[in-house]
Amino acid sequence: MALGGPFLSAMNRRLKWKTRFLFFARRIHRWLGYATLALAQGVIINGGFDATKFGRLPAMLCIIQTVFGIAFFVGFEIRHRRSVAKDVPYEAQVITVSGEEFDERIRNGEQLVLLEDLVLDISEFKADHPGGQFAIEHMVGRDIS
Repeated sequence: MALGGPFLSAMNRRLKWKTRFLFFARRIHRWLGYATLALAQGVIINGGFDATKFGRLPAMLCIIQTVFGIAFFVGFEIRHRRSVAKDVPYEAQVITVSGEEFDERIRNGEQLVLLEDLVLDISEFKADHPGGQFAIEHMVGRDIS
């Protein structure tokens, strides 16, 4: 669990175009965290009730720990909600152009490629391409399907 957050942060930097997977992984990470917190809280409460036979202090500590546990849970949930509010899912812009207009836009310097009947603007993606900028730059104006 402790490595899940840094792992998802690294994946977020590398998989900018696969936000559906990242949102799914974040959701799984979140619910596994909640399950871990609930299990740990249950174990602590059970131990506190078992310790009540030793006096009032263990029972009081159990109550205090439960209050702090709930406060941490609420705090992390608020933090998560703020983080999610900042995320904007990637939505590809659909460009509809004729063959002549496509050629004209390429001549005017736009960085467009065809991918399975989609016209994609790769100007912002070039630097992040896994094969390097050159690998995608020489495909401008072509069908890369």
